[in-house]
Amino acid sequence: MITEETSFLVRSFFFVVFGMAISIGDVLNWQVLLLSFAFLVILYLIRFVIFRTVVGKDIFPEVFIAPRGLISILLFFDIPEEFKVHEIESGILGIAILVTSLVMGWALAQWRNRMQVGTEE
Repeated sequence: MITEETSFLVRSFFFVVFGMAISIGDVLNWQVLLLSFAFLVILYLIRFVIFRTVVGKDIFPEVFIAPRGLISILLFFDIPEEFKVHEIESGILGIAILVTSLVMGWALAQWRNRMQVGTEE
């Protein structure tokens, strides 16, 4: 139980620090929105192709479970200063984390609903 609580505390700390590093203006920038959308489309397209090739026909909800979270934040903070693009970088990561979390939650809720309907028949 101590390990679980400590893990939750560490994750929460990194998300709070990342939230403080993001500017709302970065998230509302059209370039950030466009790049985030392109990144997410490519991410889900690659996952779809890989899952369809490897697994076959039943790839729901796995294709939508593509969380970006703590490891992305840790990698973001580890980028050397000379490689950073300060105008758009944090907004893209913030949108990617938010959207992948929402899509993953939606897919898992849909899967759960399908499983409950399937067991009632």
